[in-house]
Amino acid sequence: MIDPLEIDSAISAREAKIGRLRHDLEIAEAELRGMKMLRDQIIGPKSPEITMDYVLKDTAGRTVAIQTKAYRAGRQPGAISKEWRAILADLYNGPFAGFDESSVMFAAHKHDINLKQSDARARMMAYKEHGYIEATDGYWSVTDFAAKKFGFYQEANKNEAPTREPEGAS
Repeated sequence: MIDPLEIDSAISAREAKIGRLRHDLEIAEAELRGMKMLRDQIIGPKSPEITMDYVLKDTAGRTVAIQTKAYRAGRQPGAISKEWRAILADLYNGPFAGFDESSVMFAAHKHDINLKQSDARARMMAYKEHGYIEATDGYWSVTDFAAKKFGFYQEANKNEAPTREPEGAS
């Protein structure tokens, strides 16, 4: 006959072992998170590597070689989020020709993004590198290139008279 005390003792021992294992797992996961954070601080976040096969053909269309190349997945250079497109549109369609970092912070806050002045400046500098922003006389302005690329031209007021004749009219 099985002694109920032995069963209870075995259950208690197993529960204690599971508790120790969970604790060890939590520590290992925390160490792993710390290692990844350290890596990201040193070399930047790692995006997964993906391989793609490229088929090389000669002028007659015959396959000459197949090359496998690795590339890193992620956002393409110059791609920006919907929120930042909306912020740039607000700044482009704003009442002033130029804006400063505080205007960027205000526009970002309207889209639930909280920025420090240094973050706003860094973001504008990054967008300047892509040609989306230009700096003149201490102020920033959104370029026509960005307005065309992201489609945020000022919408004409329906009550206003057109400023130029329609195309094809003479």
